Amino acid sequence: MKKILLFALFVFNFSFSQEVEKISYKFLNPEIVSNINDYKKAFSTADMSAFRYESKSNVIEFKSGLKVELFSVNDLRNKNLKLDLQNFRNPGEKSSDDYYFTLSDNKKFILQKFTRTEFRNLKGQTK
Repeated sequence: MKKILLFALFVFNFSFSQEVEKISYKFLNPEIVSNINDYKKAFSTADMSAFRYESKSNVIEFKSGLKVELFSVNDLRNKNLKLDLQNFRNPGEKSSDDYYFTLSDNKKFILQKFTRTEFRNLKGQTK
């Protein structure tokens, strides 16, 4: 019985932490990367709720140049999507477009990597 409950809890918990393409996010320029499936895979295990706003979409950018629109919490509620919708950004908070994201080495996870200023400074050091 405990194994069944543990399994059910795992499945239930996992279902609340997945992003769903075209429902919770949309790739805006997928042609810019040659490996869009790596990004799809990483988003399928990601919880991007900390980078969403309640009433407006948010566009995040990867170091590769890929831009992704994260739909608002209200949009997700209207679609009855099972995500943790409690942990979202308020409009006055620092915008996530101040950050660049990247994929982990194994292509399974999304990493918040640099602020735009840090990234510009790194690029300036390599010139």
